[in-house]
Amino acid sequence: MSNKDKIMDAATELFHLYGYDGTSIDMLIKKAGVSKSNFYYYFEGKEELGLNVLTKLADSQVREMSEIMQTDLNPVEQFLNCYKRAFSSHQDLFKQPIYPGSFFGNITLEQGSINEKFRSVLDKYYQECEALVERCLIEGASCKIHKASGFLLR
Repeated sequence: MSNKDKIMDAATELFHLYGYDGTSIDMLIKKAGVSKSNFYYYFEGKEELGLNVLTKLADSQVREMSEIMQTDLNPVEQFLNCYKRAFSSHQDLFKQPIYPGSFFGNITLEQGSINEKFRSVLDKYYQECEALVERCLIEGASCKIHKASGFLLR
């Protein structure tokens, strides 16, 4: 694993646990096991790192959600699979001594109203998720349920 990846992984974990403001560069380099100069080799500062982490996670979540929604399953099954995936990804968080909550929810509350760059990435993420769910719901609304079998018909 590259030092850049170590820093990104450490930042993802620490931002989730302590928030963006509650995470210092010293905490990041200690967790990643890299030097401060190595940190600054890859990132101008914490904001650039935060934007990289946020963009990477948002793109990954939207891509995964899109893949679930692009299957041959009917819209109800697509929506349920998406919900199950979201629930299972948060399930381990409930088992931790301190529940850190949703990464996106936390960063939105903490940075969404004060950091325009973060807000831009978050707005794009939420709009893309909303568009996928909306498409699924519209498609689902156009399906008919066969009364005898309970199956969806397109």
